[in-house]
Amino acid sequence: MMRELESRLWSEWTSFQREWERCREVWRDEMGAHFERTFIDPWKGPMEGILRAAKQLEEVLLSAEMHIGARQ
Repeated sequence: MMRELESRLWSEWTSFQREWERCREVWRDEMGAHFERTFIDPWKGPMEGILRAAKQLEEVLLSAEMHIGARQ
């Protein structure tokens, strides 16, 4: 289940980035640059952190499942 959530989050984020890139090709003025600085850029760092954390959590959960399975 965690992998599905991670995959979906990654997919939605990359889709969002693609759509923004297409929009930016047309919206090249200062207002577009301001919009990007104000609403797009602040999400880049946190999203990368969230995606890394989701991957790490998945690895921990898989390890725990393997450890529990080995005990049974």
